[in-house]
Amino acid sequence: MENILVHTELQTGDQAASRAFYTKLFDWKFEDIPMGDTTYGMVHFGEDEIVIGLTDTTCPENSTFWINYMLVEDIEADKKKAESLGAQCIQDVTEVPGRGKFCFLQDPQGAKFALWQKTHE
Repeated sequence: MENILVHTELQTGDQAASRAFYTKLFDWKFEDIPMGDTTYGMVHFGEDEIVIGLTDTTCPENSTFWINYMLVEDIEADKKKAESLGAQCIQDVTEVPGRGKFCFLQDPQGAKFALWQKTHE
């Protein structure tokens, strides 16, 4: 099923402080996944449940924000469609080896969101 929310992620300028806050607040358990120069923290709620991610921010102003990922079948086509409807690409399509591809967009009203295309097995 495509065009559904599949993942939400907290991009933060202080990963340790964000982890500590959400661990104390919700008792979340983070699985650490090495991602190049950083570690990606994943929280799973069940096999078919939405997964939460925690990572270092990719924004130049080092801001902290939540971003939602929408599952798509063809990320390039959906990125182009979003842009034709007035969205701005704020991070181009990026591959996550063995998992899929993502890109960040900003809708015409200013809300940021991500597209996610899974790697077909």
